[in-house]
Amino acid sequence: TVWQPYLDVSKILLGLLELCCDSDKLVPSMSYGLPLTPAADSCRTARHALSLIALARPATFITTLVKEVARYNTLAQNAQTLNISMHMTVLNRSKPEILRVIEILMDKKQTD
Repeated sequence: TVWQPYLDVSKILLGLLELCCDSDKLVPSMSYGLPLTPAADSCRTARHALSLIALARPATFITTLVKEVARYNTLAQNAQTLNISMHMTVLNRSKPEILRVIEILMDKKQTD
């Protein structure tokens, strides 16, 4: 595509995952009705955008996750010397959202 060489898709996906980290707290269910708070609306929009990007470019989404897992593993090995809190990484905090998108990709693959 025309736009992909000009953007760092990994940073976009990680940014969207960062916005989705608190989705369970902010957007527990649509039964609460509207209007949503600005934070909940941003979270919902990020979740939707992440799903659309993952469905349009599954290989890019998976590659980004693989790179982030490799980076996470490197940090985990050096966490004590670097004094890093591993539970605060984007990968760890957005685990429910990552699993949700992977489930969507698996369902789509089964229907194809």
